Amino acid sequence: SNNSFSEFPAQPLDSPTLTVLGIRSQRDASGNRTLRQWPTGIYQCPSLSGFYIGGNDLRKVDDTISPDIFIFEIKDNPNISIDLSAVCSYIKYGYYKLIYDKTQDIRGCDYLKE
Repeated sequence: SNNSFSEFPAQPLDSPTLTVLGIRSQRDASGNRTLRQWPTGIYQCPSLSGFYIGGNDLRKVDDTISPDIFIFEIKDNPNISIDLSAVCSYIKYGYYKLIYDKTQDIRGCDYLKE
């Protein structure tokens, strides 16, 4: 976290024992958010249970969201649009911790609006 990646570094996802990955708050020298692209295929990392990607400028997320990720942090991504219908029941019953902002465009999980 707190680097200046403009592209997601996919190499760590090849590790069969990777359990937590944080790539929060990517900024350039002027403080502008540099990470705007979602890491497609993150759900294919078999051992990932914590994913922290907040504080960036992620946009439209067209990818499968894995119920195997127990802690999923996307807060402070003001332009994000994401469909969480695949994990909504897990969130509702407390099996999945979503850390987000209520102002984000989160679809497929009306439970979050209650």
